[in-house]
This record gives sequence, structure tokens and C-alpha cells, in this order.
Amino acid sequence: MSEKEVKPWDMFNKNMKRVPSQVAIDRLTICQTCEFFRSSIKQCTQCGCIMTQKTKLADASCPIHKWNAYKE
Repeated sequence: MSEKEVKPWDMFNKNMKRVPSQVAIDRLTICQTCEFFRSSIKQCTQCGCIMTQKTKLADASCPIHKWNAYKE
């Protein structure tokens, strides 16, 4: 089963599921240690997303497989 690709504008969609706050924190912590994370703007150079937002979306996943979509 393939995961749904998350788009940057999905953050504005109220129907998109969100993760618990601790999951978002854990994901962002992983991103902050990654060589592709631009800390000055909190952006991933692999997917182009602003990670403070992407890490909150349940269907989101890391493009280089450091974290996966959230399954309850």
C-alpha cells in the first residue's frame, strides 16, 4: 500500500488528520539532526516542505525514510 503524498497546502485543509503534539515534536527533532534540514528556515531540501508544519500532518512522511506516516 502506497502512502498518500502530502502537499504544502494540506496544512490549511481542516479535513487532514493531525498527529498528537508529541509525535510532531519527535518528527521535528529527527529532522533537525538531518543533513538536508535548513535550520534557518526550518525547511527540508529533499521535499521542500517547511518542517514545523509538515511534521504535524498524519499522512506525511520523510522523503528519505527517517519517519513514516502516523498510524493510530
